[in-house]
Amino acid sequence: MSDTKCAYSYEDYFGREVYPCNMEAWSVSELNQCIFHSTIPNKPSNLFFRKLKKQLKGNGANNKNNFIGYHFPRGNWDENFKAIEFDKEVYFNNAHFEGEVYFTNVCFNNKVHFDRIVVNNAIGFINSNFKESINMTNLSIEGLYLDKTNFEKKVDFRNSNFGLFTAKKTNFKKEAIFINSVFNSASIFDDAIFESDVQFYNAKFKGKTSFDNVSFFRKAEFDGVNFETEISCEETKFKKLKDKENLYRKARLFWEDYGDRGKADEYFKKERIAKRKQIGPKFDDEYLPLELCNNYATWLSGVIKNIKWHDFFGWKNYFLKRLPEYFFADFITGYGTNWLKILRISIISILIYAFNYLNLDILNHELTGIIESVYFSIVTFTTLGYGDIAPKNQLGQLITSSESLLGTFLIAAFLAVFSRKFMR
Repeated sequence: MSDTKCAYSYEDYFGREVYPCNMEAWSVSELNQCIFHSTIPNKPSNLFFRKLKKQLKGNGANNKNNFIGYHFPRGNWDENFKAIEFDKEVYFNNAHFEGEVYFTNVCFNNKVHFDRIVVNNAIGFINSNFKESINMTNLSIEGLYLDKTNFEKKVDFRNSNFGLFTAKKTNFKKEAIFINSVFNSASIFDDAIFESDVQFYNAKFKGKTSFDNVSFFRKAEFDGVNFETEISCEETKFKKLKDKENLYRKARLFWEDYGDRGKADEYFKKERIAKRKQIGPKFDDEYLPLELCNNYATWLSGVIKNIKWHDFFGWKNYFLKRLPEYFFADFITGYGTNWLKILRISIISILIYAFNYLNLDILNHELTGIIESVYFSIVTFTTLGYGDIAPKNQLGQLITSSESLLGTFLIAAFLAVFSRKFMR
């Protein structure tokens, strides 16, 4: 090493001040740059990480938290950014990473800046904790791995370009922003928790996307999102039913275009249920649906406390629209997706009516057993009406008429759903 100082310098955010690097220039560098800022390919990683370890202990010429413009070679990251606690702001602006980067059990107690970094492979945060806001805008990396990581303040990934992205079991306590980001490979958010608003506005998902068992405790913005390949939303939990409806609609449209009618039907039903549940009295903002509560008692307490009991039109729509839709569209037909459900209900209805005919004195003919009772129930259900057995009083007329009406509805529903299921 020479006594010459590194020629690298950087400006502040406003371009008003220029800060030089305080490290000694590396003798191999023709540009008089230090080992950290040198762009020489295949520079010795042992020397680089030995000096980096010295800096992380607070013994280097540069600030412990300043990594602006560093060119990190491939090396053993587990020995460096592992079990470290940063108390001040950390700067990785314009840093360049040649290999995979992993921050394991690292605690960032202040703001972290990853603006305009370049990662030739992947960067990962495992069991790490960010106590202040983190800015990772305009990234272009092959992979970002978040595993059991905790973000206590706002995290901003807008305008970034990801390869593989995972956020498994990651907790976002404040706002998370993915506006205009592009996910070029698989995007896995399984078991993640978003305690505040999350924005995916105009994001593009080009690989398999999974929101399985994700919990959205506030608003989830999916407007303008484009899913180009497989999407899964199993056991996904939402506070805002409109957001749930929106995501399930996008999933349904993808599976329709893909040609998987079974998956399309599954998400169509979920979409319609989410839309139906929006009908009724309104709730205060503090209300959490059952799927986001720990138990029924907590949910019921929230309902009683936060429901707007004076919402007359909400209650009117609840009884005149929501309940009939549930019974006729969901309970009986599964929103037109489940012909077996209609068949089961039909068989059960025929048997219930047969039991009544056998035990009530309402017919002009004494039934000899269960076979004859089921026979008359089927004839009435299908409205064949042979005339050999008929009701003899008003109660009998009421019961047989109700079975005829129910049978007409169920047969029509069965034919419609069955033909839709197998002929499209």
